[in-house]
Amino acid sequence: AAAMPPKEGFPNSYTFRMMGFHYLMIRPSGPLLPPLDTSGAILREPPPSLEEIPLVADVFREWLCHLVDAGSPEGRLWADLRNPFDTGPPDVKWGGI
Repeated sequence: AAAMPPKEGFPNSYTFRMMGFHYLMIRPSGPLLPPLDTSGAILREPPPSLEEIPLVADVFREWLCHLVDAGSPEGRLWADLRNPFDTGPPDVKWGGI
Protein backbone atom coordinates (compact mmCIF):
# COMPACT_ATOMS: atom_id res chain seq x y z
CA ALA A 1 0.00 0.00 0.00
CA ALA A 2 2.91 2.37 0.66
CA ALA A 3 3.94 2.18 -3.03
CA MET A 4 0.66 3.83 -4.13
CA PRO A 5 -0.57 5.97 -1.23
CA PRO A 6 -4.10 7.35 -1.68
CA LYS A 7 -3.00 10.65 -0.07
CA GLU A 8 -0.71 11.15 -3.09
CA GLY A 9 -3.51 10.50 -5.59
CA PHE A 10 -3.28 6.74 -6.10
CA PRO A 11 -4.76 4.78 -7.63
CA ASN A 12 -5.50 7.12 -10.53
CA SER A 13 -6.63 6.74 -14.14
CA TYR A 14 -3.05 6.22 -15.36
CA THR A 15 -2.40 3.34 -12.95
CA PHE A 16 -5.74 1.72 -13.82
CA ARG A 17 -4.92 1.93 -17.54
CA MET A 18 -1.54 0.37 -16.88
CA MET A 19 -3.17 -2.41 -14.84
CA GLY A 20 -5.66 -2.95 -17.67
CA PHE A 21 -2.90 -3.34 -20.26
CA HIS A 22 -1.07 -5.64 -17.84
CA TYR A 23 -4.18 -7.80 -17.47
CA LEU A 24 -4.45 -8.12 -21.26
CA MET A 25 -0.89 -9.56 -21.17
CA ILE A 26 -1.48 -12.08 -18.36
CA ARG A 27 -5.12 -13.01 -18.99
CA PRO A 28 -5.54 -16.61 -17.69
CA SER A 29 -7.70 -17.72 -20.62
CA GLY A 30 -5.16 -16.38 -23.12
CA PRO A 31 -3.23 -13.11 -23.45
CA LEU A 32 -4.52 -10.50 -25.85
CA LEU A 33 -1.34 -8.38 -25.88
CA PRO A 34 2.35 -9.33 -25.90
CA PRO A 35 4.76 -7.65 -23.46
CA LEU A 36 6.47 -4.37 -24.33
CA ASP A 37 9.99 -4.51 -25.75
CA THR A 38 12.98 -3.76 -23.50
CA SER A 39 12.72 -0.03 -24.29
CA GLY A 40 10.18 2.31 -25.80
CA ALA A 41 6.49 1.70 -26.35
CA ILE A 42 6.94 -1.09 -28.89
CA LEU A 43 5.39 -4.53 -28.48
CA ARG A 44 7.95 -7.32 -28.25
CA GLU A 45 6.11 -9.46 -30.81
CA PRO A 46 2.91 -9.31 -32.85
CA PRO A 47 -0.32 -9.71 -30.87
CA PRO A 48 -1.34 -13.35 -30.47
CA SER A 49 -3.74 -14.70 -33.06
CA LEU A 50 -6.96 -15.86 -31.50
CA GLU A 51 -9.29 -18.55 -32.73
CA GLU A 52 -12.16 -16.81 -30.98
CA ILE A 53 -12.19 -13.13 -30.07
CA PRO A 54 -13.60 -12.61 -26.56
CA LEU A 55 -16.42 -10.16 -25.96
CA VAL A 56 -15.29 -6.83 -24.53
CA ALA A 57 -17.84 -7.11 -21.71
CA ASP A 58 -16.39 -10.50 -20.71
CA VAL A 59 -12.80 -9.22 -20.68
CA PHE A 60 -13.88 -6.16 -18.66
CA ARG A 61 -15.69 -8.38 -16.13
CA GLU A 62 -12.60 -10.63 -15.87
CA TRP A 63 -10.41 -7.58 -15.25
CA LEU A 64 -12.73 -6.27 -12.53
CA CYS A 65 -12.63 -9.70 -10.83
CA HIS A 66 -8.82 -9.59 -11.12
CA LEU A 67 -8.80 -6.21 -9.31
CA VAL A 68 -11.16 -7.51 -6.61
CA ASP A 69 -8.87 -10.51 -6.03
CA ALA A 70 -5.85 -8.20 -5.86
CA GLY A 71 -7.63 -6.04 -3.28
CA SER A 72 -8.40 -8.95 -0.97
CA PRO A 73 -6.35 -9.22 2.25
CA GLU A 74 -4.08 -11.90 0.74
CA GLY A 75 -4.12 -10.44 -2.79
CA ARG A 76 -1.55 -8.27 -4.52
CA LEU A 77 -0.91 -6.84 -7.98
CA TRP A 78 2.38 -5.98 -9.63
CA ALA A 79 1.98 -4.60 -13.16
CA ASP A 80 5.20 -4.72 -15.19
CA LEU A 81 4.43 -4.26 -18.90
CA ARG A 82 7.89 -5.48 -19.98
CA ASN A 83 7.92 -8.58 -17.74
CA PRO A 84 4.21 -9.22 -17.14
CA PHE A 85 4.65 -12.43 -15.13
CA ASP A 86 7.11 -10.84 -12.66
CA THR A 87 5.41 -10.71 -9.25
CA GLY A 88 7.51 -7.82 -7.93
CA PRO A 89 8.82 -7.26 -4.41
CA PRO A 90 6.96 -9.40 -1.84
CA ASP A 91 6.42 -6.43 0.50
CA VAL A 92 4.51 -4.38 -2.14
CA LYS A 93 0.77 -5.10 -2.29
CA TRP A 94 0.00 -2.98 -5.37
CA GLY A 95 2.68 -1.65 -7.67
CA GLY A 96 3.34 -0.67 -11.25
CA ILE A 97 6.48 -0.32 -13.26
